[in-house]
Amino acid sequence: MSDALFQILGMNWNRELFPLPLQRGEAVRAVKRYLKSLPQFVWEAAQLEGNPYTFPEVQTLLDGITVGGRKLSDTQQILGLRDSMKLVAQTVLDGSFAVSKRMACDLNALIARDEALEWGQFRGEGREMSNVSVALGYMSYQPKPTEPGGKNLTTSFEAGISALNAHVTDPSERALP
Repeated sequence: MSDALFQILGMNWNRELFPLPLQRGEAVRAVKRYLKSLPQFVWEAAQLEGNPYTFPEVQTLLDGITVGGRKLSDTQQILGLRDSMKLVAQTVLDGSFAVSKRMACDLNALIARDEALEWGQFRGEGREMSNVSVALGYMSYQPKPTEPGGKNLTTSFEAGISALNAHVTDPSERALP
């Protein structure tokens, strides 16, 4: 089962390392804890992108105070990450959160706004047709090629979601990828 799942997803994890099922609680309580840790999550995501903001600077910016000497693009990236994480919290609370193409595009529109050539859509759905390489921290990834209309990426995304739903029953584990 895992081999087929991991082949479809194009990534894997050691399922033995996760004590599942995890204890579940109320969404309201989970979101409160999530929002309390928001500066940490934003800072960690920004570090993966090579953003030079320090953790105290992220806290300051999220408190509504500008940080002198920082590039506007770095500041906008921090705010985009914050906005995307708040969207996740809001949709969990109102019951509309779903792992879907629409949600992925909405989050990308907030995170990549003014940073990527196009945002809020899958590669190939707009005018930009270049192929990309993705760098995260010390790792890099060569995604599938860009094709006009983005059908290959949409198909891969939908296959991944279907595989997760079919092979991974615990929502905590489904959240890992």
